[in-house]
Formats: sequence, structure tokens, C-alpha cells
Amino acid sequence: MTAVFVEQQDASVVVTEEDGLVSVTSSDVSLVLTAPGAQAPPRSEDSGVLYLKANTITTPISIANERAVVSGVPETNMLINFEKDASSNSLKYLGTSGRFHIVATFSFYSGSQDTCGFYIGINRNASSPLNPDDDRISESEIYANAGTQSNQPKTGAVQTLAQLANGDRVFFIVQNKTKSDDILVEFLKMVVTS
Repeated sequence: MTAVFVEQQDASVVVTEEDGLVSVTSSDVSLVLTAPGAQAPPRSEDSGVLYLKANTITTPISIANERAVVSGVPETNMLINFEKDASSNSLKYLGTSGRFHIVATFSFYSGSQDTCGFYIGINRNASSPLNPDDDRISESEIYANAGTQSNQPKTGAVQTLAQLANGDRVFFIVQNKTKSDDILVEFLKMVVTS
């Protein structure tokens, strides 16, 4: 006999087994059925938005090629199985393990003709600080030229697919490859969806 686990999310669910067949009857409900020992996929509406709006706090870059967690005071929105991590500029996942699409759009300022890098970061150890080098998702990497002072700000977008588990923190990373100019991410919208 195979065990069947039922997760009730609303209304009513009836599970019956007869002659080795399992029947599920539901009334206005979404179900997640999993085999023993398996993890349920994330709910289809798992989502989180972290954003900076008219940010004036620059991210310090002390040497060329240095990466840093974006500075500012981010706000959040559309939090379903996510929360803003109390100790960092990140979204903390509260659900079960699953695959997510992460997109960040942004506008930034830096020194004239600076080449700046941008990444998505995922920290998988809640007891350690966010690390822009070790936690970066390398395939999310993009570069943008800051241009001249007269034609800033510049805009860009970063995206990646990533596996998230309960407690993982998602954040935004900046880098100045040219020199030690600070980077101001004036606007940022990072969306994480299952």
C-alpha cells in the first residue's frame, strides 16, 4: 500500500482508497500530492518583490573589481512564502524547495565610463552574512558601462533560474570593474517567482 500525503490549502478534501486506487475529491481547493520522502513543489503563487525607490545611499567600492551587496533601504511587496530578512537587504524564502525565476531591473550611477557588474546572490546559510563573492550566481552576471556624467543614469536587467530551499536569502550584488568608484543603484525591482 502506498501512503498518500495531502496538503489542504482551502475548503474541503476527501481522500479514499479502495482496491488499491486512490480517489481525491475536493471542493474549491488546490492540492499538492507527494510520495513518501518527497518534497512538495513550491506553490504556484510563491513570490516576493524587493525594491529600492529613489535611493540615495551609495554602495561603497574600495578597490577595482570589488563586489558588494547593494546599499539602501529596500521595501517589499507581494510576499507569499517570502519575507524581508531582518538583518540584510534580502528576501528570505519560507516555503519548501523549488525552482524559481529571479529578475532584477535597475538604474544606476557610477564614475564616467566605469564598467559595472551586476549579479543575483543567494545565501544558503542564515547564520552567515551575505557574501557577494561566494553567494553570487555567476550565470546571472551582466556588465554595463556607466557612460559619461551627462547621460546617466544607465539601466540594466539581470535574471536567472535558481533552486531555493527554506531559509535561503536572495539579494542583489554590484561590482565596479574599472576603479574604486562607488555605485548608486537609484531604482531596483527584484522579483522572485516560482
